[in-house]
Amino acid sequence: MSQLKFNPKRDVSAYLLVWGPMILVPVSLFFLIAFKEALVGTLIFLSLASINIWFWVRTYYLISEDALEIRNGPIRKKIFYTDIQEVRRTKSMSANPAYSVNRIQIIHTKGAVSISPNQLGEFIEIIQEKNCDIEINL
Repeated sequence: MSQLKFNPKRDVSAYLLVWGPMILVPVSLFFLIAFKEALVGTLIFLSLASINIWFWVRTYYLISEDALEIRNGPIRKKIFYTDIQEVRRTKSMSANPAYSVNRIQIIHTKGAVSISPNQLGEFIEIIQEKNCDIEINL
């Protein structure tokens, strides 16, 4: 089986949180130019914006033969299906590779991670097929 890719579900709140600060760019650049500190401020802003875009564009979840792979910008996490103990719904807003308040938490032997796959039903079905011992609490 080839890898299946699931993109994250993205809420309006995530768009506002991630892209809202970008609206301030023209205003910020105006003030930076006015105070002749445009180069340093612009470089700092562009660096932060690039990292932000990297995380936004490169967040997805891959289902491979033996593991769930979570990609979040430069961060990669691999969770073997045999290590997954439970999948449950969570509303936690902690920093995780999820862009929706409707998240699921994957509890495994080495910790837990929250994600928000766009096609949740299909995602859960496939995870259960990989390991029928996973407790599902949605």
